[in-house]
Amino acid sequence: MREQKRIDIENAGIVSKYVMPIYKDLGIEIKEVVNPTTPEGSTLQKKGVDIIIEENGKEIYVDEKARIDYINRDGIPGFAFEISSINTDGVRRKAWLYAPDQLTHRYHLITSLEGEIQTIPLNGKYYTKIISLTNCIIRSIDKDGLLRGIHKYLSKERIFDYEGKIIDILENSQDSDKQKEEKLERLFNNIAIEENRIKMYPDELTVNGRHNGWFVYTLRKRERPLNLFLKYWYLENQCSARTIYPVTEAQ
Repeated sequence: MREQKRIDIENAGIVSKYVMPIYKDLGIEIKEVVNPTTPEGSTLQKKGVDIIIEENGKEIYVDEKARIDYINRDGIPGFAFEISSINTDGVRRKAWLYAPDQLTHRYHLITSLEGEIQTIPLNGKYYTKIISLTNCIIRSIDKDGLLRGIHKYLSKERIFDYEGKIIDILENSQDSDKQKEEKLERLFNNIAIEENRIKMYPDELTVNGRHNGWFVYTLRKRERPLNLFLKYWYLENQCSARTIYPVTEAQ
């Protein structure tokens, strides 16, 4: 666990070092970069703050979400926002999207990362260690705008209702896998069971057969995270997300 944490901190440091010149070129005024190796920084980072920027005389707390596990192979058409997961005490808690202690004002979604990496075997699993980075895409989205866009079609209460039913089916019942699958199919008109995850498509985010978002329950991670995956199209048109890097002519 300590070695994994060390790799995570080192990876985050490399991503931060890579994006800082990009922020400077974009005119983003960085007031503070949170240092996760200090007690104060670690506490602040757990509350969803990686950097603090100055904008129109106000401090904006930014949570940088870098998709490190998919470096050099990121063709994913959207982003996953974590609703809940199992903590180190074995208790399922609200995760960063809805946890009440989060201070985040804005997310920077750092995806399509390219660079040199090393695969590290650790405790029977493989972890990505970043050596250097050469490219990425950064999307900026205010948390308030994100939640407004989500709740326009899928209310917070409805999300928590889905969450409770999903967890009851997958974690709190003694049913067989087949019975669990049948219950999920009654809850959602459309599900997809893959090798290490289950996708569940709520009607509220499906328009004319087009899936704009879905729930994802990951099977092979200890934390068993439940995420709400939203397509970039939806994030941009309903949640006011914008690509800040690379800069296009339209910007």
